[in-house]
Amino acid sequence: PIHSTTLYWILYPFIRSAISFAWGILVNYHTKISAIFLLGPLLCSLIIFYLSRRYVSKVHFYNFNIYISLSAFSTLFLLGSIYVDTRDISNVENHILDWGGNIEYYITQTISAPDTSGRYCKVLSRVSRVRSDNKWQHIRGKVLLYLPKQEYPHFGKSLMICGPPQKIQPPKNPDEFDYQKYMHIKGISHQHFIKTGSYFEIDQGVAKSSLKGLALRIRDLITRFLDKTIKDKNTKAIMLALLTGQRDYIDNGNYSTFIQTGIIHVLAISGLHVGIIYVFLVFILKPISRRKWSRFFSYCLKIIILITFALMTGLSPSVMRATLMFIIMIIGEMLNRNSHILNSVFSSFFLLLVFNPFKLFDVGFQLSYSAVLGIILFQPLIYQLLKFRFIIPNWIWKLVSVSIAAQLGTLPFSFYYFKQFPTYFIPGNILAIPFVTIVTILGFT
Repeated sequence: PIHSTTLYWILYPFIRSAISFAWGILVNYHTKISAIFLLGPLLCSLIIFYLSRRYVSKVHFYNFNIYISLSAFSTLFLLGSIYVDTRDISNVENHILDWGGNIEYYITQTISAPDTSGRYCKVLSRVSRVRSDNKWQHIRGKVLLYLPKQEYPHFGKSLMICGPPQKIQPPKNPDEFDYQKYMHIKGISHQHFIKTGSYFEIDQGVAKSSLKGLALRIRDLITRFLDKTIKDKNTKAIMLALLTGQRDYIDNGNYSTFIQTGIIHVLAISGLHVGIIYVFLVFILKPISRRKWSRFFSYCLKIIILITFALMTGLSPSVMRATLMFIIMIIGEMLNRNSHILNSVFSSFFLLLVFNPFKLFDVGFQLSYSAVLGIILFQPLIYQLLKFRFIIPNWIWKLVSVSIAAQLGTLPFSFYYFKQFPTYFIPGNILAIPFVTIVTILGFT
């Protein structure tokens, strides 16, 4: 018979894969061991894994299976370590971080929507060429541009900028926030405060042909529609945050209130909003999910609508995380594989780390997955503590249990990053979540 622990790991393969891969990323991010020195151990680990699968697995004793597990764990661990080292901008060839010459001009393309919430318009760009000593040379890297608000470029515009960008400097005082490290994780090494007349557009860009450009155009259409239909400034700001994830329009006073009451997550388009859309789709498509042919149609429709919602929000990272997780769950149902939700969560976790290993150090990424894990692990236990005979008290207690579970999941990160605990999160979420549910469904439909 299969040992219960072995069966547990067989049922949840992505849990061990994701944890091993993430652990390798985390360790080598701090130790900075070159990928060249890890290739030998990786080869040895692969050989041990192959031999274990081929010979040891034929011996029907549970104790021998540990060799297969350890070799698989070490292989994924080493792959994570090698991958994070190769993706570090410090190790990228022809990167602007290592440029030693002077820069007269450089050509860059905007790769984010303009952020006009501050004193300047802030937009991220990707550098492609620099002009030095009267010669153009290819180069790689990202530069954060600060431009006058009245003349900011839209997504996908190619610019020729006069003068060199400035390298982001490390902190000068102990215990000061390390902005350089924070930007380095995002792949950004330079910034440039640009004056009027020191840059110009050189073409129309590629925004029309890119998925990100399409998503931002859809978001702009929603923004313009709300500008015409809602006159109150605060109401419009909250609606924009709830429907498109744009929090730039919310004033500091209201923003602080949301933080103190523990409901700031409702303003960030995230797994909560995607989950609301998913539950709504399951409910309305339930009548056509009984027959085989119509069930397949409902699965495809769910995936299309979730992707459409992600496009509406401008493909924000939090929405992409949640959308990917739900799409994996839907595909599992299509293939008649009723996998546990933990497997779907860790599969999306693993795939996002493959796409970008530095996501592991993103605060939003950490809070998002810790909240989901908190709900999955703690909510059923908390919900069982109290029983109510009537529907409304039971529904309120279910909301409270979800809120408590999410807060327990994010508690370590909240204390570490923000040094505070939202004491009013229970009443705040009881009032906020039903409102967000109604606004999300009505706004989407």
